[in-house]
Amino acid sequence: MSRALTAAVATWSFSLALAAASPCLWAEDDPNSPETLAAESAPSPLAQDETAAEYRQVIRSTESSEGAYSGSLPEYLDGLGTSLQRSGQHREAIRVFKRGIHLARINEGLYCTQQIPLLEREIASLIAIGDYAVADDRQAYLYRVQMHNFGPGTDRADALMQQASWQYDAFRLGLEQENYRRLMYAWDLNAMAAQDIASQEGQSSEQLVAPLTGMLRTQYLISGYNMQAAELQYQLANASSEFPVAPQVTRFNIYRAQSYQKGESVAQMLYAIQSGTHGADSPQAAEARATLGDWELFHDQRRAAEEAYQAAVGELLGRTDAERQIQSLFGEPVELPDDDTIRYLPTPVTPEQGNLLLQFSVSASGRVQNLERIDDNNVDQRTANRIMRTLRQTLFRPRLAASGPVDSDTVTRAYAIN
Repeated sequence: MSRALTAAVATWSFSLALAAASPCLWAEDDPNSPETLAAESAPSPLAQDETAAEYRQVIRSTESSEGAYSGSLPEYLDGLGTSLQRSGQHREAIRVFKRGIHLARINEGLYCTQQIPLLEREIASLIAIGDYAVADDRQAYLYRVQMHNFGPGTDRADALMQQASWQYDAFRLGLEQENYRRLMYAWDLNAMAAQDIASQEGQSSEQLVAPLTGMLRTQYLISGYNMQAAELQYQLANASSEFPVAPQVTRFNIYRAQSYQKGESVAQMLYAIQSGTHGADSPQAAEARATLGDWELFHDQRRAAEEAYQAAVGELLGRTDAERQIQSLFGEPVELPDDDTIRYLPTPVTPEQGNLLLQFSVSASGRVQNLERIDDNNVDQRTANRIMRTLRQTLFRPRLAASGPVDSDTVTRAYAIN
């Protein structure tokens, strides 16, 4: 494992100089979402439920008694900004957070830790109003502050994984012409986080699951990425006689050529950690086996995929709840990649909640067949067709029987389309 991590980190120094952090599209339970950040206690002596007007009164009083650059003001400005953020007044909250950051730097220094929560909240509001380019710049500054203050260890690992998450979402937003670079940065950031955790907690630490999962997610995106014509034209326009192909394109082609092997190694590491921590017969280890099988199937390695799936079943057979655990993993087809953050289809809902209902079969090889729409709701046909095209191209972990993967005749998916 250490060799794999070391090899992954070897690319870090080159990409770090070019990396720019990026805005994030948050899930509802993301700890850095505007809602979550606003709900956390602001570092202010005032109670959490104080109103913006009361915060302003305290700020005016502090300015009067201690001056406009008082070292106490960042705390109160954080409280005011959080109150505004919670009520949806994001533009005003951004102005307040920026002033708090400015005063923190004046009083505590350019890279002081006091500004980190203010920066995180400012970025949250920038994302809430859709100002992704500015959020990208602020995230880059947040990264510099974090790296200045955090030495090797779990705190820096958390910061690195946070930055990797921003890179995924910057990729999805398409914030730059050479969009593929975001994927390389995400891999490097997660690899650095894994190295930090391994050096502090050991190479079998369960804390490694998070960055390794991020690394596998990145390899899914890298292996499925196709350079668009606009990107190729941009590269040709910026090429030179000395470097007819930009170094970053060369690097990415190497990443893509190595994607299958790297992803397989990471999936094997995940299994080794989960089986070592929880036991080979644990649900966690079986799920990691299935994850390895998914990676193999995604790359058309059907025999290797089936072996991993059958191994997962074999490890569960000795459990008293074996039937339930096996059914959970293999009872019905599972969309691949089995990762909500990188799926291109909407999140499925119950048929009662959805207004677009699709029915199809999934072959033993994981391919979608016989897809048809079975609702008569008023959903834009172009939207429905786009989702159906994506679904046809989506691979599924097939249902598993004692004999191995089998066809699933009737699969229904419901989506709530606005």
